[in-house]
Amino acid sequence: MTDFENLKENFAENKAEPIGDWIFKADISPELFEEKEFSATEYICQSLSPHSFSIIGRAKSGTKFLSIVLPLNSPKTKTEYEIGKGHPDGARASLTLTSEIKSAISGKVSVKQTEDIVDADFAFIVKNEGKEHNVKGRVHVKPTAIS
Repeated sequence: MTDFENLKENFAENKAEPIGDWIFKADISPELFEEKEFSATEYICQSLSPHSFSIIGRAKSGTKFLSIVLPLNSPKTKTEYEIGKGHPDGARASLTLTSEIKSAISGKVSVKQTEDIVDADFAFIVKNEGKEHNVKGRVHVKPTAIS
């Protein structure tokens, strides 16, 4: 099973639907696969493994995802993470607008979490066919489970 198929299949078990003014959006510049914006209609915001905390949004189509995965081994007071390979933080991000997952090559995420809210601002870069695309957005949602 590919990473994309695994993500799609397991999403339904843990998802929540945004309500009220909850936000899970990103702008994409320049556009990637003719998309200028990502907006999640469902999301997961919880620990899906003993070692990480996942923030994953899925668009209404069911095949578009944005994910940010943070390490759980960092101090509870840590709120700023570097995204990309080789960073000691171990934070990762990706954007999937087709069946092809585009992993971030660099970026940053700032996260504040309470029992009621996960609030994150992020900016990262993905590459497609040699061209860099900036993905910048905000997540302000209710956790689906408390880690």
